[in-house]
Amino acid sequence: MLLYPEVGLCSHEVPESQRQHYEADAAKYWDRFYARNADRFYKDRHYFDREFPELASGAHVLLEVGCGAGNTVFPCLEMNPELHIYACDFSHKAVGIVQAHPSYQSGRVTAFVA
Repeated sequence: MLLYPEVGLCSHEVPESQRQHYEADAAKYWDRFYARNADRFYKDRHYFDREFPELASGAHVLLEVGCGAGNTVFPCLEMNPELHIYACDFSHKAVGIVQAHPSYQSGRVTAFVA
């Protein structure tokens, strides 16, 4: 099995046992990542009003799968005061970072581990 089967990206095969190990323990590795980096690794994404203009105004509900530390969640809340976001991640640390953010207290975000 190739980790990146697309042509030109990677030609190294990942042994099946390693692939299974990394998939089974993915949450553990992401928890370690967020314990080390918190919300300082990825930049906030302030371009969603251009990519998804329909979210810029009006009452909408958004589901973000793989929310990480909320780098999309909180810029979207700033963009539209009527938006409610359900945000999930399989990293307990990432969800904890989202829940500790001052804007989480607005009641417009529901973050959970999935």
